[in-house]
Amino acid sequence: KGLNKVIKYIEAYAFAYSYVQEVTIGENVLSIGKACFENCVRLREINIGKNVVYIGVEITTDVEGTLSFLEVVTKEANETLERYYGVYEQEVFNNCYVLSNIVVDEENRYYYSDNNGILYDKHQTKLLLYAQGISRITFTIPQSVEYIALEAFQNNMHLQRLIVPSGV
Repeated sequence: KGLNKVIKYIEAYAFAYSYVQEVTIGENVLSIGKACFENCVRLREINIGKNVVYIGVEITTDVEGTLSFLEVVTKEANETLERYYGVYEQEVFNNCYVLSNIVVDEENRYYYSDNNGILYDKHQTKLLLYAQGISRITFTIPQSVEYIALEAFQNNMHLQRLIVPSGV
């Protein structure tokens, strides 16, 4: 019965401490759970699908695949859930020391990655993650950025010079 089900939610810590090297999140996946790839010390690249709405937000499902984080039944529940659209929690890629390329599908409405593999919100006003494995020694934060996420540059041992525009 369950063999034809589609994965929509990847639970918290699902791949933590694994030796996965490259991950492609398919177009049916809506959520990447909290600390999902924590301590994946060999992870080099992640490709984020066009329908991913949440990165690092705990959304769980019951056995039948029904949302148990928030029931999307009432208008109030929908409004509450919308507050989390495009949310990024930094723990998702903790200690992924060689992660150097984050690729977001161009059709994704909530996230964006540039050709340097850096993760932003779709409007590029929030710098969400400068991955630990990016080997550039100098980086200039784009003028469009207004906000730098908590721990966005954590554990990047290569970066030596960071230029922050006055608008951030």
